[in-house]
Amino acid sequence: MGEEIENKNKYLSFILSDEEYALNVEDIKEIINIQEITEVPMVPEYIKGIISLRGVIITIFDLRKRLGFQERGYGRDAHIIVLSVNNGQIGIIVDSVTEVLLISERDIEPPPPVIDGIEVGYIKGIGRIKGRIVILLNLNKVL
Repeated sequence: MGEEIENKNKYLSFILSDEEYALNVEDIKEIINIQEITEVPMVPEYIKGIISLRGVIITIFDLRKRLGFQERGYGRDAHIIVLSVNNGQIGIIVDSVTEVLLISERDIEPPPPVIDGIEVGYIKGIGRIKGRIVILLNLNKVL
């Protein structure tokens, strides 16, 4: 009767350059295997190119480059996370997809002022769950 209802959100966690990040599952349309990406001239270096997914052209972002990490090849666990953004779809390449996490709002802290050169606006917060720290990305700022 006097129980407090805990507000939890679902996040998809993934690995990028040996760190764990997460995005709200509400932004995620699907997860697909890496496929051939067509390069597009005269775009920022963090845009890897485009793919056709069931007839829909999707811009693919290299999230590692966008966040300023060192470039390296993607392994066999790499995937493209397809996201719904501004009435369209884009894809981000990640090293591996980890799991869906339930994180309560009380377990999310504001981002510290500086994190290894990543612009603080890119980070929505720091989630603490099961003894782990997960960086919650602000999708609108990153892209």
